[in-house]
Amino acid sequence: MLHSIAQFGALGAQLTFDAFAGLAATFPFEEPAKPESGEFGLLVREPVGVVGAIIPWNAPMALISNKVAPALLAGCTVILKSSPEAPGEGYLLAEAAEAVGLPPGVINVITADREVSELLVRDPRVDKITFAGSTAAGRRIASICGERIARCTLELGGKSAAVILDDMDIQTAANTLSQSECFLSGQVCSSLTRIVVPRSRHDELLEALAGTFSQVRVGDPFDAQTQMGPLVASRQRDRVEGYIAKGIADGATLATGGGRPKHLERGWFVEPTVFGNVDNSSVIAQAMASTRRCSPTTSTGPARSPGSCARVPSATTRSAPTSASRSARGRGQDRARSAVSEPGALVEQLGAGGSELGQRPSRLRAEYRGAVAVLEAPGSPPGDRGTTGANDLWA
Repeated sequence: MLHSIAQFGALGAQLTFDAFAGLAATFPFEEPAKPESGEFGLLVREPVGVVGAIIPWNAPMALISNKVAPALLAGCTVILKSSPEAPGEGYLLAEAAEAVGLPPGVINVITADREVSELLVRDPRVDKITFAGSTAAGRRIASICGERIARCTLELGGKSAAVILDDMDIQTAANTLSQSECFLSGQVCSSLTRIVVPRSRHDELLEALAGTFSQVRVGDPFDAQTQMGPLVASRQRDRVEGYIAKGIADGATLATGGGRPKHLERGWFVEPTVFGNVDNSSVIAQAMASTRRCSPTTSTGPARSPGSCARVPSATTRSAPTSASRSARGRGQDRARSAVSEPGALVEQLGAGGSELGQRPSRLRAEYRGAVAVLEAPGSPPGDRGTTGANDLWA
């Protein structure tokens, strides 16, 4: 993470804690309820108990605040399991908890690898697991919790798609994507590292993306001029370089990047990389789509088979399904206005956990079948974009 971004992490955590604290006076911990028999009934929401919170390394402060704050508000105690790659924020939380006088045992912080995480998930003294990370790990956690009938909340991975509609200004799209995709060096589930574009505009967008990504300044994350820093570890760089090699071997067009920056002799750096003419069944389309944290590697592919694709309302662009997608964002102008009136249909057809639609819009939230659609509509007032609720932390 760049220092210019990291310095605001504490402010974001503060806002999250403040937002959940604001619920304390209004949340219906107890409310009257009409019983089937008798004159008086009371619906009481009690704390679940001990919450095991397991977080990854790519955005620890944000994830800590979104898991710990609602758990404490609900009256639960928390065991926070931080990743060995990013332990600092968890330790700071422990120091803060001690400094403000929280009783011992209310917040417990450990830093360990996956083996310890599984011990935490299996422990019958832990009443609920809340996890953010890969789909493979989430599947394992869900199976263990199912064995012992334990509660779990899973925020699992995906590689989100940018769907470029046929009325989008190509240079604006390229500028926006090259800025957003380099956030955390591309190692974030909401990074738009898959791009679906109408076939007639594919080459134009590929050329524009190659131009903007080739200008991204890669270097020291403490340098104010740096736009993208290193990857988290040597093994992560090896993994990314493996995907790049596979993309070349599968015949995708390498438009820019693909190697290590020549001016950087140390560090786990990879150039921002853009592939074009990517078949949706290829490894770099499917494997990158099912991985929570991957790389600064972007794949661009033309929309193909209409019969097997999701149809964006009022648009001619179609995006082929992938094995996982946490969120998808459509970029266009007129399409935003027509689709905002049908947010549920849009989320359903994109098949994503959350969606954003628009060009430089504010956001309209809509609940749909358990997923939160964040639809960006030009001219609408900005809304709260938080996606973490506290309701499931009560019995």
